Amino acid sequence: MRITNKMMNNNTLRNINSNKEYLDKLNNQMASGKKIVRPSDDPVTAIRALKLRSNLSEITQYYDRNTNDANAWLQATQDAVESTKEILTSMKSKFTTGATGTNTVESRNAILSELQALAKQIYDDGNADYAGRSLFTGYRTSTDLVVQDEDLKGNTFAYKGITETFSKADMDQVTHISGKLTSDQVTNADGSVKMQDVDSAEVSRLRLAYDDLDPGTVPTIEIYRYYEKGEAGYDPDDPYKKNVLDTIAAQSITYDPSTMTYDEYLDQVYNPGDDQVYFIPQTGELILGKNVADSISKKEPDDKIEVSYDKSTWKQGDLRPEHYFDCRLYTDDAPGGITFDSHDDAINYDISTNQQMQINTFASELYVHGIGRDIEELTIAIEECNNADAKVSKLEAKLADPTLSAADRADVQKTFDAANKEKDLVNDRLQRMFEHGLTTFSSYIEKATLAGTTVGTRIERMDLVKNRLLDLKTTAMELADKNENVEITDVVIDVNEAEMNYNAALMATGKISQQNLLNYI
Repeated sequence: MRITNKMMNNNTLRNINSNKEYLDKLNNQMASGKKIVRPSDDPVTAIRALKLRSNLSEITQYYDRNTNDANAWLQATQDAVESTKEILTSMKSKFTTGATGTNTVESRNAILSELQALAKQIYDDGNADYAGRSLFTGYRTSTDLVVQDEDLKGNTFAYKGITETFSKADMDQVTHISGKLTSDQVTNADGSVKMQDVDSAEVSRLRLAYDDLDPGTVPTIEIYRYYEKGEAGYDPDDPYKKNVLDTIAAQSITYDPSTMTYDEYLDQVYNPGDDQVYFIPQTGELILGKNVADSISKKEPDDKIEVSYDKSTWKQGDLRPEHYFDCRLYTDDAPGGITFDSHDDAINYDISTNQQMQINTFASELYVHGIGRDIEELTIAIEECNNADAKVSKLEAKLADPTLSAADRADVQKTFDAANKEKDLVNDRLQRMFEHGLTTFSSYIEKATLAGTTVGTRIERMDLVKNRLLDLKTTAMELADKNENVEITDVVIDVNEAEMNYNAALMATGKISQQNLLNYI
């Protein structure tokens, strides 16, 4: 093969240019610190860089944002739960004091005042938020847990069809004291009231979540049968399938102040017939006759009792029913009503690839209606004790009057004996309410403890996820660094070597180019 000078020159120039390109590439790497400037420099490295960057961006999103936000939410929830638990513990201690049975009017009122303040504080804790989002209201993070003053400023704020669910375990006993003395009977003290006129009785009831309900609409009561798994007709999405076992018709007695006292009205509704159910809108109770209560007690533990009612009168601090029950809200802004048919909605955060965690705690896990309702009933019981003490004191003063005739003294004594019996009965009931409150509030504390444990477990799990994400982030950064960035010391060595090769090529080219065919002609 014949090699000409021109061919040698062309090859030499091409090789020199290749050396210059390589030297330019090394200079760019040393200046930028990157292995490639454009994807065409090394497509494999470029594709791998895109994948590693995408993976690092995803991990960074989980580690720096999602988990931090979720952890902050959980920490705020834990603080609210611990505060609530402390309040419940304080309330239980007040019941312990009340259960001693040696309380005066002043001490009872002091206990009640403290309990009322603590109960209000509990529901205020339920309004806790994180970054403006309510913690215990599911997806309705812009809605407070309790009714606020601004909710009541319009002309309409009413809930219809509040549907509350019970089981037979929710049926309890309440002591009603009938025949209590009126102020006129104490003042007259004419002996018309005798000890046997004052009596107490235990009645069965279902206590609804609210009092002061709409009297015009009597609640509907339906009992649904529960289908066991594997049983014909079982539906995992609805184990009840609206299979109505019983429909109980409640009745109501209208309270007419012009014809009866409130105590006389209560004496009627707390004394139902065996097959009757009386609805008391003022107290939010369904008083069950003996046969009705026996029928409910024979139901299966999983059978469900549904009660629907309306409430149009609200006060600041009441728990909003949409966070607990199916219902429909009517306001001036929504005269057609807003339907709420879901509650206890879980808020799940993506904390890693294909991994979610629930971060919210449901209001029903902690802030139950029974806390406020127990205090309301205790308030009524203490007021009745105070009234009974006042009646006895007034009659004692009458008996101390030396001017009383023997006949009048006998009449006052009969009234006094009846008042003393009323005092004993209401004090005994209050004593049992304090004792029962110890058990009840212990159960509330257990609920709060369980909620706190659940939140704590989620926080621990979040810490484990964050540690794993940190390891993944570190590894991804190292891989991305090795894939994209150059080692400067290695590049410097390569640059020196390339410069030496380039200079050598120039010297060799210069010597070769000095000789050609003309030198020999």
